[in-house]
Amino acid sequence: MALMTRHSKLTMPAEVQHYWNELVAKNELTRSDVSIYPSYTNLTLPYRVVCRQRYARNAKRNRTLYLLEVMYQELLQSRVLDAIRLFREYSKVIIVPLDPEDIITLSAKDQRKLDILMAEN
Repeated sequence: MALMTRHSKLTMPAEVQHYWNELVAKNELTRSDVSIYPSYTNLTLPYRVVCRQRYARNAKRNRTLYLLEVMYQELLQSRVLDAIRLFREYSKVIIVPLDPEDIITLSAKDQRKLDILMAEN
């Protein structure tokens, strides 16, 4: 084979060209009517994916409705302090999830001591 330069075309022997053409003809991605990007017109999602999407959509809607209801309850309060208490009690956990590092884990012995102290008061 000839050395390929920048402007020259590589020419293959007839047998190799014929073999190459057969390989190209067998490959479905080399046809002009086939794209390497799939068509999503006939895509059907699995039921578990549909359920997960529905669950997430409903959770978002319920969270929004809950926060809206808390806001209306705050507006109905006659004192600002009562509105702040409502907001702190009902909204904080929903707006900012509790950090796992903030959760106190006690050993069984410490838990018993705490239960005794709480029962006394």
